[in-house]
Amino acid sequence: VASLYIANHLTDKAKRIKLQKVFKELDKDANGTIDLEELIKGYHALFESDISDSQIVVIFNNVDINNSGEVDFSEFLAATQEEQCLFLEKNLQDLFNRFDHDGDGFIERIELLKVIGHYLDKDCGKLSYDQFRQEMLQH
Repeated sequence: VASLYIANHLTDKAKRIKLQKVFKELDKDANGTIDLEELIKGYHALFESDISDSQIVVIFNNVDINNSGEVDFSEFLAATQEEQCLFLEKNLQDLFNRFDHDGDGFIERIELLKVIGHYLDKDCGKLSYDQFRQEMLQH
């Protein structure tokens, strides 16, 4: 329920419009929901992927939160949010690992300074977002 609320209220407008378009392309009978057959056919038509029908069935069952046998737009939207969260989590872990040079699961001050120390403003010890971004994209 929380993921449905978040998906419906926190997705930015441009992304929501794109996702509505994809949803409508998958919803061939235009009844406002996607059944398993529509997802299988639509997925293969819209996305160039080697994913099997059995994998699509697993995806469908995970996305169909209320087990109705159909996926409505809220469920579809929630599924895309969860995918983004997993992607964000992976990015955060990768970023953490860039700082944690000795791999002990902690970022010590010395490790932090090794990564960004040369970017710190010598007068005030600050790092701007642009400097931080540049450094993170290089590693």
